[in-house]
Amino acid sequence: MQTPEIDYSLPADVLASTLPPMLTIRQAAGTGVASERMLRKMCAEGDIKATKVGSDWRIARDPFFRQFCLVG
Repeated sequence: MQTPEIDYSLPADVLASTLPPMLTIRQAAGTGVASERMLRKMCAEGDIKATKVGSDWRIARDPFFRQFCLVG
């Protein structure tokens, strides 16, 4: 299953509404707040609300956007 292309140039509040409730590391990194490597580290250390799914992380979209002040 192929995921739809995401336009990361959209304003943050519009972008948030186009993303799924649980983000992949790649989707979260696409917002520009941190690299994929840094986000993985932050997830592992508990700095970001995330859940481990197999060997991947899923990041809760709304807390992520609030934590990095991307939306009000």
